[in-house]
Amino acid sequence: MKPSPLLRWPGAVPGVGDTAGVAAFYTNPYVEQRELEAGRGFVDLSHWRVLRGAGRACPGADRACEVLECDSRGRIRGALLRCAGSREDVFLSPPGGIHSTMCPASYIAIGTTTQGAERLRAAMHGRPGLSAVFWEDWWPDSDIVILLVEDIEVLARAGQAAGMSPVGLFAWDAHRAAARRPDPFRAARAGAGPTEIYGPGIAGSCASREVSTRESGEASTRQLGGAGRSLACLYLEGPDAADLPEAGTPVLAERSDAVSAGGASGIAAVETETNQPEGVVVGPVLSAVRHWEEGPLALALIREPAALGAVRVGEFRCGVEPIPLPTHAPVVVTIRESGEKVS
Repeated sequence: MKPSPLLRWPGAVPGVGDTAGVAAFYTNPYVEQRELEAGRGFVDLSHWRVLRGAGRACPGADRACEVLECDSRGRIRGALLRCAGSREDVFLSPPGGIHSTMCPASYIAIGTTTQGAERLRAAMHGRPGLSAVFWEDWWPDSDIVILLVEDIEVLARAGQAAGMSPVGLFAWDAHRAAARRPDPFRAARAGAGPTEIYGPGIAGSCASREVSTRESGEASTRQLGGAGRSLACLYLEGPDAADLPEAGTPVLAERSDAVSAGGASGIAAVETETNQPEGVVVGPVLSAVRHWEEGPLALALIREPAALGAVRVGEFRCGVEPIPLPTHAPVVVTIRESGEKVS
């Protein structure tokens, strides 16, 4: 990808892999987290693809804020964020996201918070040619806002003039994790089902070619991945120098905990999981961060988190906090056969 012009700003340290074109941080990542939380920071997300589509580019997405694509087994394979438009919708996709035949849009993404978005709105006011499309997160306790602009450097300088500063992806990821907001893109890499991330209410949002409206809610829920695992926040306690676990790292529970978590069904669950010398795998890590106030955190999908005691992830011993899921999710799901391209 083409490097962002903000990488030329003082102190910018580029990310790695898919995020190499934008900054991971500029100064102290913990200070940047606090600046973002206070509404004084903005994040370069120009490595995301921005697409435009009209009509039935994503069937059933008339009122959705997110669009998920699942395979025929109900596992998430890709995700798009949707900004509704009067003539056409705009969709955001991270690097490595789902293939789409929709056309690229002449927008660049920049992230901030609700308070930061108000500052940027004020900074844009009265400036000819400077405007933005806004995507506001609907997740409870999340104040994430994404702006779509045509020139990120012009908006960044306007933000600077309003007392804001650029912050890196480390701050962005930590802010999301502190809000207990799962990332649908990372969930896709873990093979999660929509109901595991968004709750059973999403079953009524299926715009699938394989699940008809005449089918029962139970069938739709089963098609969308069921609820075999639950979202949880893990408090990581371990050596200060230890590397944070990568996405997909197994979460391990003692065998007695894993069995008691589900009673008789828990025994079957243990038998289907991978046994390791340290314990039983009860699910994967979705993401891990170091938060300025809460310390090292991880979001994970695990079996019966409320019934588990401490678990282990790599070198860390972890406390488990179940994350309540929303009762309603403005998310639409499309189920496609393997190998079928996104229309």
